[in-house]
Amino acid sequence: MPGGVALDVADVVTNASGKWAKLSLTVGGSQLFQSSAQDSLFAYITAEAFVDALEPPAVKPTKVGLSVIYNTEAAIRAGNLGCRFFSIVGHPSLGSQVKDTFPDAIVMVRPYLDVHALPDFNYILTQLEGAKDPRLIYTGVNEYEQIGGDPDSIRKRAQFDIEMANRIKAISGATYAGGTFSMGTPDFTKPEVCAAIQQYYAPAFNAGVLWWDHHLYSPNTQHIYRDDVQVQTWNGQRQVIVEHEWYETRWHFLYTRCGFDPKSASRIVSSETGVDEGGVGGFPAHHATDQDVLMWCKRFMQISTLPLTVGGTQYPSPFVGGAIFQVGDPVKWGGYDMTAYEQAMGPDVWGKPLVPVSNFMEEIGHTQMADLAQRVMKLSQDVGKHAALIQSKTARPSNTGS
Repeated sequence: MPGGVALDVADVVTNASGKWAKLSLTVGGSQLFQSSAQDSLFAYITAEAFVDALEPPAVKPTKVGLSVIYNTEAAIRAGNLGCRFFSIVGHPSLGSQVKDTFPDAIVMVRPYLDVHALPDFNYILTQLEGAKDPRLIYTGVNEYEQIGGDPDSIRKRAQFDIEMANRIKAISGATYAGGTFSMGTPDFTKPEVCAAIQQYYAPAFNAGVLWWDHHLYSPNTQHIYRDDVQVQTWNGQRQVIVEHEWYETRWHFLYTRCGFDPKSASRIVSSETGVDEGGVGGFPAHHATDQDVLMWCKRFMQISTLPLTVGGTQYPSPFVGGAIFQVGDPVKWGGYDMTAYEQAMGPDVWGKPLVPVSNFMEEIGHTQMADLAQRVMKLSQDVGKHAALIQSKTARPSNTGS
């Protein structure tokens, strides 16, 4: 890659020969894998190659975005306001369009399934329009609508998810996120359920074959602010559980009870989040104000970014982001319609939006673009001259070998 490109350090590794920066190898935002499609590929650069001191990577803040049901206008509107985490429901080509328009966005795609049993692989792939876009994160079955969460169902779900992940990896190299359980599921209080997840899901997750998707709703508008704890004994070990781990950060149990490796390159995402109180609904149904929504979003980002503690050791949070359900369908899901809150979320949750690709030329103007192109060309020529001069001064005689 060209000099001057900024690289994200995935980890800092120390061994007998010194300290090394671990760099993810990606194409189009997707992690590269070895030919077996089981192990992620990384590059390592010695600390001596860095001008400044090599420190562990900073924790990246969790993203909060929106779940978009079908609606192109709703997706682009949210993107223009700064939203950069999307879960697109039932419209895979819209996921690609959002990624084209907002290249820095993280875009999940959920198929719309009209079956109530574990479907055929080709059926899912058809609903995902072939899963051909390597930039997207694809998902499969939804909550308990196709299959449940008892140990045998977890075995079947895991086999299905792993096969889907491998098929999509072979098609486009895209990421597939399995699981997609709802809040309160699976039942992490049952040892047999956790044992099934550890046996059937954990090896694939730890090896980077798939990510994990989980719906992480608050059961009411105030629950997310609770930080009271419970002490339980699990496999003979004392565990301290913060209240939000039962709902908003439920994925913690995957690491503390189900064998997920916090050092894995696989990540946790949430294609649905927000408030979902049984018999009431989402933020609009609770008559939430802009300030209520902003406070919830900031709290969600805060607790999702907290370090993950496993076996007494702290690790950076593996959680990437969550999409609040929903925009795009103000009729069927009106009690969850987030449209009225988007303007407030823009500056306070999403920050100042970057200029989308489609508007870039219009934004900076053709005159400035032409001037910029000339300056870049001149700089490139100057760099070439300096490189040739350096090469001529440092070239070795041919008889010295390579």
